[in-house]
Amino acid sequence: MCLRRASTRPPVNGKSDSALMQELQAGNKTALDILMQRWETPIKAYIYRFTQAPDWVDELAQETFVKVYIHATEFDTSRRFSPWIYAIATNLCRNWRRWRMRHPSLPSEHSVESLENDPVNGDTSAPPLPSVQLEQNESREAVKRAIAELPDVLKSTLILYYYQGLSYEEIAEMLRCSRRGVETRLYRARRLLQPRLSKWSRVG
Repeated sequence: MCLRRASTRPPVNGKSDSALMQELQAGNKTALDILMQRWETPIKAYIYRFTQAPDWVDELAQETFVKVYIHATEFDTSRRFSPWIYAIATNLCRNWRRWRMRHPSLPSEHSVESLENDPVNGDTSAPPLPSVQLEQNESREAVKRAIAELPDVLKSTLILYYYQGLSYEEIAEMLRCSRRGVETRLYRARRLLQPRLSKWSRVG
């Protein structure tokens, strides 16, 4: 199964993210509401893919926006908003995972298998034949499990590039590395995925 680059970037209608952050820094809480409406779907999609824990997506997304509000004055409005908010979400996901490792006995409402119907990749076309649908579901699950097992820095890079539609420059800004560093991380991620996904054809 090939990774095809998609995007859940929010459409920008009206003021830019940086302009809204300037207003939020000045005390205009309405600006946060607009940012939340604009970024809710992309952030939830990212958290969903990073954690593979649907029952925690809403809470982690809410906490992301809480931190955007609390740390608004720390944001440099001359820079891009996307690397900053994804860095916040990534740190929350990592903290959540460490917490879950310390509490393995806590029940989880959903299993990995429940991710079969990915809400951020809805397909409105005619449903395929049952045999084709089964193979597609199996390949999607294989990709999700393989991505989940990547090291964090490779996983976040791959998700941000292929699924969230961030550019090399935006990812580099988030990771505080060079464009070449992003390319290297994507290459390493694809190389690690290839043996796991060879059944579903070439990755990348």
